[in-house]
Amino acid sequence: GPRLHDIGHQVLPQVDELSNLVDSPMYCLYPFIGFLFLSTLIPHEGVTKPYLVNMVKRFGCVFAIGHTLRAATYLATSLPGSAKHCLDPEKVEANRPTVPEIFYKPASLVVNCGDLMFSGHMLQMILFVLMIHRYGQKCWVISRTQHRVVLAIVSLLCVAQSCVILMARHHYTSDIVVAFYVTPLLWYFYNNEIDKTDRTPNHERIAAQVLDLPFPSFDSNEQV
Repeated sequence: GPRLHDIGHQVLPQVDELSNLVDSPMYCLYPFIGFLFLSTLIPHEGVTKPYLVNMVKRFGCVFAIGHTLRAATYLATSLPGSAKHCLDPEKVEANRPTVPEIFYKPASLVVNCGDLMFSGHMLQMILFVLMIHRYGQKCWVISRTQHRVVLAIVSLLCVAQSCVILMARHHYTSDIVVAFYVTPLLWYFYNNEIDKTDRTPNHERIAAQVLDLPFPSFDSNEQV
């Protein structure tokens, strides 16, 4: 069907050529995340860096929760696709998967029309920024000012991603706005209600298990 009235589409021009470049800002953010993860494996004298497993766990859990909520929203209400190919009923019908294909055929990010509320690209981008906000200064052993500069850069990439998505007409403005407040709320809730502190290894217990030495009994909730 026709596109819904959208203020973002009125403000930003439609650029069909951006459909194949919609992931470009995200690709620019990947080196920051890669370096963030890699830096946890590089020791620095006098500095205790976060453990990589804690970082991956936090990101993965919030990412999974976010996509579960996305599935609940876009499956509950089918909005008319905002992309150019979604305006042609024949193309929509041609790209519609059969019931068996749903279980084995990966969904295309180029010809997809129903995955709207809210933006998965923005969910991932904002989570990357929040990861850098929480762990960047400790992992990179940089000053607060340098950390703020990095945060400003990745935040601009996040804003650029939202503009590219709207200009390519892959989403409505509401999909972007919802992602901008749902993702930080999920991150805050997980870090303050579910997993408040990062786990640290109990070196004495690990050594006792490896060397098969006796060790006092411990509570099941104790960190290992």
